[in-house]
Amino acid sequence: MLFGWCSLYLGGINGVMGDGSVQYIDLAMDKQTWAVMGSIADGGVY
Repeated sequence: MLFGWCSLYLGGINGVMGDGSVQYIDLAMDKQTWAVMGSIADGGVY
């Protein structure tokens, strides 16, 4: 699976959340979790 997000930080990215906060996201996280976080189709609240 290929991901289109990248960063100059080793091992992660800075991601902007829906509330405007910025969080460091470790790229070692489970890939299924990563995919679900980028989708609203499952109806979950994270």
